[in-house]
Amino acid sequence: MEAVAAGIERLLICDLYFTIIEPIGSEDGVKKGAIELLEGCLERGIPVVLSSDTSSVERITADLEELERTTGINLIKYFTKIYSAKDHVVVESRESQYKDLPYICRNMRIPKRNAVMLGNRGMDEQSARRAGIPFISTGYHQDIDYVAILNQLDNNSSN
Repeated sequence: MEAVAAGIERLLICDLYFTIIEPIGSEDGVKKGAIELLEGCLERGIPVVLSSDTSSVERITADLEELERTTGINLIKYFTKIYSAKDHVVVESRESQYKDLPYICRNMRIPKRNAVMLGNRGMDEQSARRAGIPFISTGYHQDIDYVAILNQLDNNSSN
């Protein structure tokens, strides 16, 4: 899951909960448009990394395995790397924390200008703005406009 190919030009960084999946045990499981987005990235050779403020990769992986067990949908295969709070969340104070998205870009060897952050809440948006990375909000319980996101990723690669 951690291999990085040389010459990759684009990167999708996305939150998991309420962005790609609904709460474990919900009827929907995966948000409408999420599979199409992940498949589109796979077809284009765009790596997708998870950026979560969940405590550990093990916890995230367990949730993804539970989703597969209950719905038959395997999302793990789409993610190049999974980042948990332990890996990249910076806590400045009790009220101020953010995801270190530049760290992810450096680790993936992709310029920030070629990355897009997909998330559903303020921390995701603030982290993206702080890093100078375009942000796309999925909102809570809304479908994903995967065509628009893939177009933005395609446009970022030509910059």
